[in-house]
Amino acid sequence: MKFAILSDIHLGDDQCMMVTKKHGRLVPGPKYDAFRETVGTQNDYLILIGDILDLSIAHYEDVYPYAKFFFRRIQSDRIAKEVIYLPGNHDADIWHTVQHQKSVIKRLERGLLPENFDHSVAGIINDRTNVNGVPFILDLKTKNPAISNRHKGMFLDMITTPTPTIFQFAYPNLYIATDKETVLVTHGHYLETYWSVLGETATKVAYDDLNIGPV
Repeated sequence: MKFAILSDIHLGDDQCMMVTKKHGRLVPGPKYDAFRETVGTQNDYLILIGDILDLSIAHYEDVYPYAKFFFRRIQSDRIAKEVIYLPGNHDADIWHTVQHQKSVIKRLERGLLPENFDHSVAGIINDRTNVNGVPFILDLKTKNPAISNRHKGMFLDMITTPTPTIFQFAYPNLYIATDKETVLVTHGHYLETYWSVLGETATKVAYDDLNIGPV
């Protein structure tokens, strides 16, 4: 299996290196060509691990044109067959929108009442040998494909119409399992508080041993 991992491109931010404006038109940013050459083409998955759309500092009407340009470029350059999106702290709205579509809108369209949101669902890429089935699933404690693909086919697919790119979603973690190891892939914003508290505690406990001078 072949995949590429990308994070923190902040589409919509004026400092974005993947998409920028030139003479009022969106064009590839100064780092796009390097990205394309590095990841190559025909990846099974492009894994996005947070802060892809910068919805924390820019308006929706400004962010989505950048996203549309970027994902259409990804598609035309044949970088990946599918996209796995793990939102971060700057684009957490993506996960909330997916949950509202899955749990409210799609169910009401089928004449059903809304259901609870999936507040946290890990994704799993199973790259072990001799494993049958879909390589990407959601950790929902079930082997039912209809359940494990419940975050597939959501609104962001339409951003590359008329030939939609397939987006799948998980939050906040992805696990890549191989025959030798399992790798955790995450944006890391949930770990910031943990590491901050750990650092402060370690400093207090081991102040003398760390030989920290005056601040």
